[in-house]
Amino acid sequence: MQQTPRVGPRFLFTLVFAGLLLGLVSNAEAGSAGTTVNFAAKLVGGTCQIAVDRTTIAFTSVSSSVVKGAGVDGIDPQLLTLSFSDCAGWGLTPKIQVSGTTITAGIPLFRNVNAASDYSQGYGVKLVQQGQATAISSLDKLTVGSANAQLSTLNSQSLTFEARLSCGSCTPGPGLSGGNMNATVTFQFIYE
Repeated sequence: MQQTPRVGPRFLFTLVFAGLLLGLVSNAEAGSAGTTVNFAAKLVGGTCQIAVDRTTIAFTSVSSSVVKGAGVDGIDPQLLTLSFSDCAGWGLTPKIQVSGTTITAGIPLFRNVNAASDYSQGYGVKLVQQGQATAISSLDKLTVGSANAQLSTLNSQSLTFEARLSCGSCTPGPGLSGGNMNATVTFQFIYE
């Protein structure tokens, strides 16, 4: 018969301690700590409300010979005032972009396309900033402030335009005939 060696209390203590230590080591995970990063930014942009004092300008009936006589200067000046409100932001240049259908008759003239037999040919509306001579064309961008200034400086300010009936260089021929004429112009605030 073989005898089983006796295990002493010291050996059992060592065995239990080693087992506990092995259990703790096997449950440990590397890199389990976490951290959070928060980001914040202020995106600079610009907004501005614009309005015009007149949404319709009706020119009086006039002889085409009077318009021809005025040439590129045009006749019957009508003022149109664009005003700014609720403007905020900074960092870019505020502008007004003018758009509409135009013809070229030595200068750009705004006029709508119309194939009706009673619609004029070669006449349109010459649009300029008040006090300036250069005719505005479609998609022109008019600078109204500085990139370095707060847009709020535009609040309660205005920009005045002058609209005149014109035939530009008034080249005689079938491309120049009297009749009805309409033009539509859109003003848009942009920030570049």
